[in-house]
Amino acid sequence: MRKKYFIWLILSLLLLTACGNSAGSASTVSDLAYNKAGSKNEVYIKENGTYTPYIVVTDDYNGSTLLLRKNVDYNCAFSKKGQECPSLYSGSQIDNYLETTVYDSYDESIKKIIVSSNLEIATSNTIEQHITQTAKINRNIFLLSMYEFGGDPENYAIKEGIELELFKDKESRIAYGLDELEHSYYTRSPALQGNSSVFSVSKDGSISIGGVTSIDGNKEGGVRPAFCIPSDTKVKSKSGIEPRKSVYVID
Repeated sequence: MRKKYFIWLILSLLLLTACGNSAGSASTVSDLAYNKAGSKNEVYIKENGTYTPYIVVTDDYNGSTLLLRKNVDYNCAFSKKGQECPSLYSGSQIDNYLETTVYDSYDESIKKIIVSSNLEIATSNTIEQHITQTAKINRNIFLLSMYEFGGDPENYAIKEGIELELFKDKESRIAYGLDELEHSYYTRSPALQGNSSVFSVSKDGSISIGGVTSIDGNKEGGVRPAFCIPSDTKVKSKSGIEPRKSVYVID
């Protein structure tokens, strides 16, 4: 009886070890990309000195690997006070916030490898005149577009950016805050109805339209920063960040 107990105990410990050690044999960040691995994988990078999980979305975003913050942990107004076209992404408050405050929160080792991305955005003519016109801007840190999150560009919007395999349904878009509750968050896409509405991802993962201004001023919303790094960036397995498992990190 005692022999059977010890065998059961050893097998249980081996199973717990195998389940806890989630990091496998990836050597580069490209190995973790959803379009390559077929599963949603994370890599941890240092934000304000703390390891923070980012989803490895694709290794083919303008030739680089796209990372998206797993959780919603920032709140920012979309537009600047007095901004002529409040739903225009380029030069908006949220655009500046990502390029300064969020960028500065990353460890120097991450800043050194961030690849500036050539983003496709709707122009003010698109917003004001409801015509199909886009422009390109270079950004280090940015928001994904409604189309990139799997939204229908025929619904008060135009196509900005590329289609991403990961975002096929509402569940794939749901994100949580540090309070472990679902949170809504902004996309960079304006809604073509007036000039002060943008597309957001709701708490349930659906894509909806909301205003960016109110009587009291500009509305704050959730933010999920995204950025690109070279696809051959090395990753390594590290324990002690999450309980009972190892994770991939970029140091």
